[in-house]
Amino acid sequence: MTHHLVRVIAAEIISCTISALSVTELLAKPYKLKDIEKVRLFENFIKSLPGTEIQSVNYPVAKLAASIRADYNIRTPDAILISTAFNAGAQCFITNDIALKKVSLTGLEVLIMDDYLK
Repeated sequence: MTHHLVRVIAAEIISCTISALSVTELLAKPYKLKDIEKVRLFENFIKSLPGTEIQSVNYPVAKLAASIRADYNIRTPDAILISTAFNAGAQCFITNDIALKKVSLTGLEVLIMDDYLK
């Protein structure tokens, strides 16, 4: 499923919004392992993927994230990621965290990747 999703994004059939926080999450392990080559590969992949935009965590994102966190009792990073998608006008938020399925924002559907692998 992940490979198919990346191919669809790369073909610009759909667009993709990535939070700058996702970059932090993706690069933390390679940095911990001191694997600078993997850091470079991840960065090149993220920056080169057509139809993909990296969104900063700005005030409107942070404010909505606080509301989401309060309403749904989810972790701050997850609230920021969902808020980023919503503020960017995304139609769906794709995750494997089933706990995020409870988040309900008008116009944003939370999709669980594992649901599509069955």
